[in-house]
Amino acid sequence: MLGADARGHTVLNDQCRALGMRGVLGPGLCTDILYTPSRFDLVRDWSDGRGPHFALPPTAITLRPKEGGPDALPFNVVSYRLAYASAQQRQLEAEWLTTWADKGWKAPDGGHRVLPAIIGGDNNSYPEPGTPGDVPVPDLSAIEDRPHRPHRSRRGPDGVCVPDTEPDHTLRTAGLEGIARYWVNRTAKQARRPEPSTPVRPTDPTAGSTASTSHPASCPP
Repeated sequence: MLGADARGHTVLNDQCRALGMRGVLGPGLCTDILYTPSRFDLVRDWSDGRGPHFALPPTAITLRPKEGGPDALPFNVVSYRLAYASAQQRQLEAEWLTTWADKGWKAPDGGHRVLPAIIGGDNNSYPEPGTPGDVPVPDLSAIEDRPHRPHRSRRGPDGVCVPDTEPDHTLRTAGLEGIARYWVNRTAKQARRPEPSTPVRPTDPTAGSTASTSHPASCPP
């Protein structure tokens, strides 16, 4: 949200009032997170835990759903934008982003929990293909803006520059799957799963009673 920090955060504050929400504004590029205070409590702001590893420090907070009461498990929310011009810097930042998916929490019963995480932002690179229908990565030679080519690429093992997909690969390796890709894969798995047998109760007019039979549902190929 460029300019949201202008005039003492008045732009952000105006938006929060208009939406009936509260906002936490990050430094640098001014990524931010808005949440509904009637539904969530702010447990922690990670302003002191973003480290020096980011060219544009992300906004990161921990929220707890009010509906679950004081013992409800909190979750982390992160808004980020990876470095614009350096594949190496993006890779470093992606690796540090994964640490918010590995934050421990001491539960009221004394047990240790790993907090769920919702992380969203701009990778300034390309998603790694791997799901049917994924858009292919571009041909670098087709990018007319030549200075932009090194911004979005890295040298491969053979010395040839290839589109940078490493941040996406790193996040997925850590279990941080894109929501759209997750639902596509989940729907595909459900479509391949055989359905349970469905009982059918046809009426037998000659016997004057109802017979029960089992009719197996057809399985998709």
